[in-house]
Amino acid sequence: MAEDILEQLKSKEDEMEALINEARRKASSIKEDALRKAKEIKSARMKETEEEFSGIIARKREAAALEAASIEADAEARAGELKRISVARSDDAVKEVVRFINEGLGDL
Repeated sequence: MAEDILEQLKSKEDEMEALINEARRKASSIKEDALRKAKEIKSARMKETEEEFSGIIARKREAAALEAASIEADAEARAGELKRISVARSDDAVKEVVRFINEGLGDL
């Protein structure tokens, strides 16, 4: 009778050990699934962040290109105005030189 009780206890112990092992396997599987899903989520968020960052960079480059074009147009306009002024001043200087020469020749 004591042997029967010991045998039943041993059987229950084996049964409990099997249940514990099964619970460990399930827990391990759950943990692996959770880790896999976490990696998937992290990867998806990284991709979203990279796309967002790329968009920001593209917008910044576009804004910089527009600003550079504006600055270039302004510089060309200023250069044209300076050229017009320098031509006018050059013409005035030539006229002045011709006047001095004519006045000088008139004295001869």
